[in-house]
Amino acid sequence: MFSAHKHTFSPLFSADIYQKGFCMIDLSAQNPAVLALDLRDLVTCENYIKEACQGKVGMGGYGEKRAWYAQSPIFRAETQARNIHLGIDIWLEAGTPIYNFLAGKVHSFAYNEGFGNYGGTIIVQYELQEIASNPTVFYVLYGHLSKESLENLTENKVFEKGSQIATLGEPSENGGWATHLHIQVIKDMQGQKGDFVGVCYEKDKDFYLNLCPNPVEIIFGSKDF
Repeated sequence: MFSAHKHTFSPLFSADIYQKGFCMIDLSAQNPAVLALDLRDLVTCENYIKEACQGKVGMGGYGEKRAWYAQSPIFRAETQARNIHLGIDIWLEAGTPIYNFLAGKVHSFAYNEGFGNYGGTIIVQYELQEIASNPTVFYVLYGHLSKESLENLTENKVFEKGSQIATLGEPSENGGWATHLHIQVIKDMQGQKGDFVGVCYEKDKDFYLNLCPNPVEIIFGSKDF
């Protein structure tokens, strides 16, 4: 979908965060250390990530099969749990500002409550316009934000490139998670507002990974998207 477009995107975070470097974290169902983690034990989760990253910024998870979602009723059905992660998680401190990588407007926003949910959520609509008569429209969901990020927000509000969109939320307002950003690209919102599936059933993996391509180029600010 995006391979024909070349852009230089503004960074999502301040320069000092990029200077730390990034560490890919394995939170998959194949990692026995992760299977032992309790999502509600925030200190243990945060310590695990810090120890794994050794001073770098933890990130990863696109297309990853994760077992720990079964701990939250949001992801469980009677016979199975959703377990395929559709975005990238970036583990940073609460209050970390998130900046806009490209000019866009607010599609929708919501405070999605419940253990394991997104908490503060903003979805921004973007366009790539090399061909003005046929722009590529896509959406980016920013999840686990602070409640403050939703104040004075309106649909269609324009965020200029490089402007601050939001800040990361504390566990008490981000769905009960160790603090991190969930960022997810969505080609088609399918009529939804303020929310979108971020973890799918394994049987639906191909459909959703096509609908939600890897956001890694947004995070690192350039190249082919």
